[in-house]
Amino acid sequence: MTRLEELKHLQPGWLDGEGQALPPKAVDEFANLFEEFYSTTRPLPHIYPTEEGGLRLEWLIGPLDLS
Repeated sequence: MTRLEELKHLQPGWLDGEGQALPPKAVDEFANLFEEFYSTTRPLPHIYPTEEGGLRLEWLIGPLDLS
């Protein structure tokens, strides 16, 4: 199961009783757009859910920590 598939299964309250679930349709739309527009020659980000029901992408590139 991919990371995005895992995140689609988060339930409300996933973060110590807080944390909104991610809308599965929105995660699918993000995945499609990411695949279409993100270059495969670039490093893949780490993907995390946000408490508000969104996604956070982080890249660790050398000394840089980008999100």
